[in-house]
Amino acid sequence: MRFLLRVLAIFIAVSALLSMVRRMLAVLASPRAEHPLRSSAGGRLAKDPVCGTYIPVETAIQARNQFFCSEECRGKYLGA
Repeated sequence: MRFLLRVLAIFIAVSALLSMVRRMLAVLASPRAEHPLRSSAGGRLAKDPVCGTYIPVETAIQARNQFFCSEECRGKYLGA
């Protein structure tokens, strides 16, 4: 009986340890949510409302307070 209790205790301990390791790995693998609107170069990013692409504000095409990655997306948004 003691043997079965020891095996059960070891199984529970190993399961708990594996669960903690999996959670830690999931947190480390998830993208950081520090500041999603900053590019790696430090510039501000804007999301194109048509295709959903994030583009640097400095190079984006702007119309009606929106930023676009291309003239094609701007035309689709404005209905041209």
